[in-house]
Amino acid sequence: VATEHDRVFDPAPVIAALGLGARIPHVVGVEATSAYLGGDSPYTIGHFNALPVPYDRTAFRGGAPSAEGRSLRAVIDDLRALPSATWIQLNHPRDEISGEVEDGSYFTHLATAGGPYDPTRLLDEAPNSALVADATENGTRDIDYDGVELLNGPSMSRYRLTRADWFSLLLQGVVHVGTANSDTHRAGRIPAIPRNYVAMSAEPAEFDEAGFIRALRSGASTGTSGPFVTVALEGHSSGALFTGRSGVLSIDILAAPWVPVSELRVFVDGASVAQRPATTGQTVEIPLSFDADAFVTVEVAGEADDVYSAISPGFVPFAFTNPIFVDADGDGVWTPDRPRELPTTIVDPLNSP
Repeated sequence: VATEHDRVFDPAPVIAALGLGARIPHVVGVEATSAYLGGDSPYTIGHFNALPVPYDRTAFRGGAPSAEGRSLRAVIDDLRALPSATWIQLNHPRDEISGEVEDGSYFTHLATAGGPYDPTRLLDEAPNSALVADATENGTRDIDYDGVELLNGPSMSRYRLTRADWFSLLLQGVVHVGTANSDTHRAGRIPAIPRNYVAMSAEPAEFDEAGFIRALRSGASTGTSGPFVTVALEGHSSGALFTGRSGVLSIDILAAPWVPVSELRVFVDGASVAQRPATTGQTVEIPLSFDADAFVTVEVAGEADDVYSAISPGFVPFAFTNPIFVDADGDGVWTPDRPRELPTTIVDPLNSP
């Protein structure tokens, strides 16, 4: 999937010219942007991906949607009206450094709220309430996108800030699929790292675009800058619903020989419950118990050595999984208890710098 700022293009002719049609399936997408930083900007700035979208070679910029000066909810409505099953993803909603506003940092800017999103406050509290206010006639709110870019390029500081927002919303029942993207818009930026692995049954030559969107929307996806991680809670993988009050979480770790792996971390409801040494080729089993409905995520990390740094300069080996949802009370659905307040530990569960 390749997206560009406010421009739709179809990579099919290039892929065909390279003779790689049977190996490289593709989806046409776009990165819609709203970038004005002035004080009289009526809405929040932000960048977000939409896919699949139709490519119209006769239209301005291939038929890209207009986002500048509009609310996100209005643009979401436009995209939802397309004939394709459009996936909408909020990109890099946080800046490199907390509190600094730069082009595209939706949650940091949040102009209509008068301040950045606060992951320690509830959605019905200011300034967070701006994200759920003034729904469109279709009932669409600014929070009603499908995915969020947790890992953007090599920035682990952005990841940690966005992870806190992700945990905060999950604790309140708002599910966005976490993704990882290279954000390579120019020469000098390494393409395709980090990347997403989406679990599908079809071979590339039999690629099913609608099936891909369904799998992505379900959360059957892992983001990584090197390690390849699969998780299962009693056979239930990322995005799935596990029913029970206890079970064994199985974590399989693979990596290329040049990708160092040294640690894994397990989170339940955004709280760290296990942190252990890990190596490539290892399967780790961790028993978990649950008093109430919950969600389980995993991170795997390593330290960049000389070889990894030469291949992926500026990056660190890292991977994260999307949640496995836990139905502890056995009613057939995941329904997190509405918190009276959000734990401050989700802001940085491991006190990393």
